[in-house]
Amino acid sequence: MLSAVVVGPKGLHKATLIFAHGLGDSGYGWSRTFEQLNLSGIKYVFPNAPSIPVTLNNNMIMTAWYDIYQLSEEAKEDEEGVKRSAREIHKLIDHEVETGLASNNIFIGGFSQGAAVSLYAGITYPGNLAGLIALSSYFPLRRQFTSFSVSNKGVKIFQAHGKYDDIVSYEWGKKSYEYLKSLNLPVTFKTYENLGHHSSAEEMADIKCFIQNLINNF
Repeated sequence: MLSAVVVGPKGLHKATLIFAHGLGDSGYGWSRTFEQLNLSGIKYVFPNAPSIPVTLNNNMIMTAWYDIYQLSEEAKEDEEGVKRSAREIHKLIDHEVETGLASNNIFIGGFSQGAAVSLYAGITYPGNLAGLIALSSYFPLRRQFTSFSVSNKGVKIFQAHGKYDDIVSYEWGKKSYEYLKSLNLPVTFKTYENLGHHSSAEEMADIKCFIQNLINNF
């Protein structure tokens, strides 16, 4: 499996969050961010993407979940790369299940490219999940997408996007939200008026509420 930063739960293990970083990043920074939420009962898994040449950045080798050719809604997409990384996320979910945690106690999510992979992995995973979190991102392979896993037709999705995002445009994120809604998936879209392509304290507080509201029903 992918290498990962793992943070054990505070108290009884109730749920696991698998959260994928963005392009050129690692799991470490997000581990510090989520630790500050002080959520009890949550185990965190922050996988590290492999290092690959990225076409958009002149084939520079960096951590990436898939290749990026252009930052555009209509650009060619690395279909095999997205699907390969989604399978790696599935392996991480399966590992948690093998340790005794029910799949519907597992959240997956990510930021930017990591969120795109997590959305794809989440709605194609052949088992119930607790919820999906997508920050500053979009739904990949929309043009090739045929169907989602019946097991996850009811999985709740929290999608968040800054109005001033200059990397993944707000409009692109909103169109992805509308597409997910067209699949009759229960997705919530939160706009942050003064936010660019990064997270904020307000956004993290909303994520905390999203997780807490769901684990209270476990």
